[in-house]
Amino acid sequence: MVRIERFRSTWGVEPGENFEAWKPLFVEWKKLGYDGVEMVPYDLNEDQRREVRELCDGLGLKISITIFSAWHRYRGPRPRNLTPDVHLEGYREELRRAQVLDPVKINAQSGA
Repeated sequence: MVRIERFRSTWGVEPGENFEAWKPLFVEWKKLGYDGVEMVPYDLNEDQRREVRELCDGLGLKISITIFSAWHRYRGPRPRNLTPDVHLEGYREELRRAQVLDPVKINAQSGA
């Protein structure tokens, strides 16, 4: 039987220092019936990613992420010289960094 899972996006919600903004929201979202959260983890270091994973594990929330091969979050003007090799290197690095989050889905915005 097909089961549709509901994920709540963190887009537009900064995590805050020590995830003080996300923690109560994740609790609320779980109570509202969400199965997981969707995020762009680009600005999180490895320790912060572990902390988010532990927070979600404790609440029973799954994680879905969006990664970018280059020009992260499309901030600022488009960088020059984004060759296929640059995109491939960035894509591989983002996949490597994503592992600690153990996401159930990775939405890759590649080649932009």
